[in-house]
Amino acid sequence: MDLGGPMQIFASSRIADDIRRLSPEYKAIMHPVGDYTVKHGEQLLIYNIYGEGFGNRNTPKKGKVQKSKAAEQDLKNSNTFHFSSVDLGVKITDPKTMMARHTWTWDIRNISPEPKDQIFYYLDGDVPREFADMNVVVTNGSGKELEIISLNVNKPYHKEFIVKLDKPLKPNQTSQKITLQYDWEEPERNFFYKVSSDCKLLQYHFTMPKGTDVKNRVLKVDPETGYKTHATPAAKVKYHKDRIEISWEKSNLSAYEAYRFEW
Repeated sequence: MDLGGPMQIFASSRIADDIRRLSPEYKAIMHPVGDYTVKHGEQLLIYNIYGEGFGNRNTPKKGKVQKSKAAEQDLKNSNTFHFSSVDLGVKITDPKTMMARHTWTWDIRNISPEPKDQIFYYLDGDVPREFADMNVVVTNGSGKELEIISLNVNKPYHKEFIVKLDKPLKPNQTSQKITLQYDWEEPERNFFYKVSSDCKLLQYHFTMPKGTDVKNRVLKVDPETGYKTHATPAAKVKYHKDRIEISWEKSNLSAYEAYRFEW
């Protein structure tokens, strides 16, 4: 109530999750907007509830908690997880705006001595977007949607959030697949990805409707200097009746290796 303005309806993640489980049809009107400080100094992940004819899509103006943990988590990931494989899918759904549906799947193994029940994510984009408008969904290997328990940073071009696993990942347990999906424009027609831990196999798949000229280039990027070199092997392009597909893969990557995919 302390955060609310005109016509605004807010709920804690606990209330939002309970309602979504009991009445899944309400999921579309509940939008996570970030972590906020409320009375007594408590920090909560707040959901904004709005739809046609009710609520207010504007986010709260006071009490926002935004403290980046990306650099810290990159270091933790390299000592916590090993990636048996990472599959990066980028599907252009609107060639005019370069709106893309991103689908990333990690096959992860816990190499730390303790069970892990949370995964930290951060995303960057070239177009300002609200987290609530990105259609973010995280699922496990069985397709079960996982809970976003914290939205640490919701800046226009940068997002950070934490997802809770349905079951803790035990040390050296057989790997577990986690899939992240979200929508974000790629107007510069390139996509950057840095591996946060050692990775046995990185695969990249790009799809775009036919009718747009495509350049096919994969560059290896030095994360510290930004220096770029052509990656090997070269990516492969296939032309179908209705779409263009680009694929590329690389084996045995070290933590912090980074690549830029251009089309």
